[in-house]
Amino acid sequence: MQDVADLTKMAEFVTRFGFLGIGLLFALLLAPFFLKVMNSKPLAILCAMLGIVFGVIFAAIDVIRTAAPGLLPARTVMVSGSLRQVDSNLAALVRSDLEEETVAYARREYDRNVRDKVNVPFFFLTRDRELPSCLLIELRPLVEGGREVNIGTLANEPLLMNVPLEKEDLLRGLRQVVTVELGGGRITGTLQRRLDGADVTPATPLRQLGDNERACGAQLRKTSGFRLVSTAWAQGAPRRSTQETIARLQSSDPNVRRDARIDLSTQGTAAFDTIKGLLGTSDYRLQIGAAAAVAAMPDEVRRQTPPAVRQQLQALLRHSDQTMRDTAKLALR
Repeated sequence: MQDVADLTKMAEFVTRFGFLGIGLLFALLLAPFFLKVMNSKPLAILCAMLGIVFGVIFAAIDVIRTAAPGLLPARTVMVSGSLRQVDSNLAALVRSDLEEETVAYARREYDRNVRDKVNVPFFFLTRDRELPSCLLIELRPLVEGGREVNIGTLANEPLLMNVPLEKEDLLRGLRQVVTVELGGGRITGTLQRRLDGADVTPATPLRQLGDNERACGAQLRKTSGFRLVSTAWAQGAPRRSTQETIARLQSSDPNVRRDARIDLSTQGTAAFDTIKGLLGTSDYRLQIGAAAAVAAMPDEVRRQTPPAVRQQLQALLRHSDQTMRDTAKLALR
């Protein structure tokens, strides 16, 4: 990761000072060489003039970069950081709210000082005109063996935390370092912004998202050829067609399924007709999504669950899947 950062800085340095370097080469080296060694005054004058031209171009670009940066090509920016002390039985994913660079490149490294913990450095490259406003930390149990981790989320949804970002910090090259703590089936975190290994901002506490809180970048998750347009961080969402809801609940992306479930959870009693139809299918994802939607409803809404829907949920208490049974039990509480 440090190699990528160094390469990015080198490319930026060459791009910014290339014209100045070429101008100095012509004016201070080639011009005297042709005049003194080759005894060619015309070539010496030509090199000196080229040196002046490149110097003027450098000065003009520097002025434009300060006064009107929008006129120049976009600059590459590396957004980087690390998740620290993550439980070794959890898989970690870092997403952004950018449309193109959604998922960061990440690598698991076992912590040398803390047993059963891993650190996950991550990064992605973007442009200075397309900087993310937030990151999403997504944790879920690893599929392979090891001790079981009880994350205790609704319908076995991933553990999620939103990380706010500041444009000025990203342009300065600050790394986003998040120390993760898992306890009682929930995660908390501490965000520290670092430059050259030193903390430059006060620590910011982070918390796990609630059942009906939108994840960073939720409006960019795609499925079945359309884009979700719900606003990240928002609580409500526009009504969608039943077919669209079905497509989203069947998505391979758990965050798309979660966002669809939140839409149902926040529609109030108007969602029960759709939920009844979903529970009446034999599709696992549709059934658990509908049950989770009822479980996440406010108490005053959930108490108005129609008898027919309650009967469908009671039938799920006998389902062969433990997660389905637990979710149905929460919906009936």
